[in-house]
Amino acid sequence: MSEKYHRLSQILQKLYQGEKITISSLAKEFNTSTKTIQRDLKERLKSDFLVREGHSFWLKTPKKEQRDAFVLDILTRLIQEIGGEFEKDAYALLDRLHTLSPQISPILHKAQELLKIQKAISMQKMLLLTYRGLSLQVQPLNLYFIRKALFLEVFDFRERRLFAFDEITDCKITRQRFQKQDLPQSLEFVSLFVYPQVANYARALAWGENQRIIEDKDQNLIIEFFCSNQEALIQEVLSQIPHMIILEPQSLKEEVEKRVLNFVQKCKIYS
Repeated sequence: MSEKYHRLSQILQKLYQGEKITISSLAKEFNTSTKTIQRDLKERLKSDFLVREGHSFWLKTPKKEQRDAFVLDILTRLIQEIGGEFEKDAYALLDRLHTLSPQISPILHKAQELLKIQKAISMQKMLLLTYRGLSLQVQPLNLYFIRKALFLEVFDFRERRLFAFDEITDCKITRQRFQKQDLPQSLEFVSLFVYPQVANYARALAWGENQRIIEDKDQNLIIEFFCSNQEALIQEVLSQIPHMIILEPQSLKEEVEKRVLNFVQKCKIYS
């Protein structure tokens, strides 16, 4: 399998450099059959941007958005080849990428890392990667799109962490498997609306991972973060009602509303 992807990587590099390639020359270079190279060019790398004339193939000199479309074509074929649950998950992820079309260029140039991460998540296998210059072995759990940025949730050193995808390099899937049921509670993206009356108090708290605070002209705050302790968050919001509201996720917002209603009903009973 690694030979195949190494060969495809080398062929793509030739195409990106503007070379005209032939099936026979590639078969000789990679010491493989012409049928294998035919399959590479006519199936795995098939795209409207790959031109064939006689026995030669080359890549159109594409604009940046056309090159992105070419990469998506290749991704689609690799996903279909792998198949299974991975195919379903990968298509769901690509659908989200398509909805962010002006933002996908920074992600597409790291398509190989993205595919490896998705595969490791699907197979529940440990992942070797480099993050901000550090070499780590982690359990990859989920991919999140938040505000048009992609994050990888991992379990590392007994805690869940979020890695910015654009800072991840050198991904390698190991043979070691892990069990998700052995992990602590998952991180969840939360958005809070905070009124000025408790803004200073809210600013002083560490709400969760990748915390971000936005202030409007009326001094209202929107606080966004990833939360691993939902019960503690609910108690904090309840203690600050009516000056703090959960905007996302809807499930937590409904849970807070449910508890407030239960409290009101109890007050009516005992009044």
